[in-house]
Amino acid sequence: MKKRIIFLLMLPAMVCFAGIEDMQRVKLNILELNRSVNPDAVQKYMAEQLPDGSWADIDYRDDNRSNWALAGHASRLTAMANVYQDKNSGFYKHKELSQKIHQGMKFWFEGNFVCSNWWFNQIGVPRIFGTFFLLMEQEMSRDEMDNAIKYMQNSKLGMTGQNSAWLAENVLVTSILQKDENKFLEARDYILKELTVNQDGEGIRPDMSFHQHGAQQQFGNYGMSFAYTQTYWARIFRGSVYDLNNEQLNVIRDYLMEGLQWTVWKGYMDIGSCGRQVFRDAQNSKALAYGSALDNMMAADPENTDAYSKVIDRDIRPAGVQNTLTGNKFFHYSDYLIHRTKDWCAGLKMSSNRVIGAEIVNSENLLGIFMGNGAVFYYRDGKEYENIFPVWDWKKLPGVTCFDADSLFAGRNAYFQNRHDFVGGVSDSQSGIAALILNDMELTAKKSYFFTDRAVVCMGSGINAEKPYPVTTSIEQKLLRGGVRVYKKGTDHDNVFYHDGIAYYSFDNSVIKTENGKVNGNWRRVATMYDTNPVEEEVFSLWIDHGVSPKNGKYGFIVFPGITEENPAGQLDKAGIEPLKHDEQVHAIRIQNMLQAVFFEPSSLEMSDSKIITADKGCIIMMKPHENGQLLSVSDPTQKEKEIRIGITGKWEGDDCRYIESSRETVITISTENMKGATLHIFIKPV
Repeated sequence: MKKRIIFLLMLPAMVCFAGIEDMQRVKLNILELNRSVNPDAVQKYMAEQLPDGSWADIDYRDDNRSNWALAGHASRLTAMANVYQDKNSGFYKHKELSQKIHQGMKFWFEGNFVCSNWWFNQIGVPRIFGTFFLLMEQEMSRDEMDNAIKYMQNSKLGMTGQNSAWLAENVLVTSILQKDENKFLEARDYILKELTVNQDGEGIRPDMSFHQHGAQQQFGNYGMSFAYTQTYWARIFRGSVYDLNNEQLNVIRDYLMEGLQWTVWKGYMDIGSCGRQVFRDAQNSKALAYGSALDNMMAADPENTDAYSKVIDRDIRPAGVQNTLTGNKFFHYSDYLIHRTKDWCAGLKMSSNRVIGAEIVNSENLLGIFMGNGAVFYYRDGKEYENIFPVWDWKKLPGVTCFDADSLFAGRNAYFQNRHDFVGGVSDSQSGIAALILNDMELTAKKSYFFTDRAVVCMGSGINAEKPYPVTTSIEQKLLRGGVRVYKKGTDHDNVFYHDGIAYYSFDNSVIKTENGKVNGNWRRVATMYDTNPVEEEVFSLWIDHGVSPKNGKYGFIVFPGITEENPAGQLDKAGIEPLKHDEQVHAIRIQNMLQAVFFEPSSLEMSDSKIITADKGCIIMMKPHENGQLLSVSDPTQKEKEIRIGITGKWEGDDCRYIESSRETVITISTENMKGATLHIFIKPV
């Protein structure tokens, strides 16, 4: 009995010892993954460092909230420490380099530098210095270590979403420096606590979109940082006592593969997912960041390496690999849709009184206030809009209906969203529909988008404006690549515009305007962290002019990606797309045997063969053949209705179907309560 008691008393000490050992393993993993050896750059830093440990080309009085210059001091010291600790660098344990590292450290500690943006003080710069302090841990004096820990303690556990994970990262590094396993465990759990699907609030939502700064889709900004952070730590912790469990790995995997994967096409992220960070090379750099997260997952989740590798080959470092992720996905928590075929992709960003459409924060995204008003982007090779932002006419984002007036741009930190609840979509995983009632800046419109494997059909009606400014609907605004050709198709205004493998056709006789040629701008228009050096690009722009303060304006056009230049008008005829109704109550098309319709209010629609479909409330409907019947897909875009009743001519059977003899129609009652705008599928067959 005595031996057993002694053994049990020793267990905590043994576990603690194992934990300390694994903390050191984690430290080594951190340093290995952050190893970046550039002797040439370090030699330059050494030569240019001033006697007090600073650098003349860093403005230590800078107060830029977006790109704080002083973070460069931490980055340079970290680069120097990496070379100093690398046995193969030629600077390994170099005496002069050591002196300059310590002098740079001293300068920082004595300077008490503070940015007006809390993020750099609590997250950004401590994240850089964290690696530096781990590299130099064995070479710091007691005073230096005390100062290092004091600086890292600017980060404290708290907040939500990706900010919470970043703060916890810094606390974890501090705990390694302090050899405090209890704090280490607390920080580790705080990082991983965000690995959950949240019904409300920020972070990963049930549709695998990501929210931060309120109900705002943030795939490419905070959501991308979240993906990298979580996969990074999954890789760091693998094989230690701190390893992730299967449930946590599943959450990361689902977010990467069911969420982020949809947003990247051939090395470029959809602009609608980039958030406020429409920076230089943003689309490509965000795709590469997603690739880094996948690389981490191949190490952390080796059983699924093949799946991650295929995504990298197809969409991160593409080398002629054909797209294999095809279909349609509507993120109903984020008012966002992605449509992918084997040859082209389209992304649509909307907003509502539930979802924020755009933000200007830290003087970034200064002109992107209309991005959430139905902007849709079309991709074939992914480079269609590459770095177009400095020269864009931000009043003519593709798909957007808005005032053509520069005076409406805020130019200050703010959030922007459509002020209506009728915003939503329907998807059967292959085809999709999205619609919104626009209510923004005293401009209202009913807008719909129909996504098929051949084209995207866009309709608008009820365009009314109170302000005395012109109103336009943009069809396209992209980089000019090659010539623009115009083909007649019927009446004087019935033209087909062809450019860069895409045909654009207006089917309602709207007068389309176009400008093609050189446009000048600068990156300072986009974010104040950039300079005003002139940028010039050639741009192709196509839009509809509704006039000043329009009343009951409308439009209807079809975008056909993948059309060849030979007889595009004839190819359009063969596509089989037929607009059925286009008024203030209903927008609808038929393509072959599939019906797609948006009911903005209770109304009816004549389909074919004297069949009529009705809806007792505003809703979005898709109906197409399935086995020996029809698959009816329905959603409530307002996310308020308890049920929607759909009536269809004839006698049908299926769940919740009721035949009414007097009207010779079948009424299908669909429960939509608490569905949050998700698509509901009902199979019906004729009797």
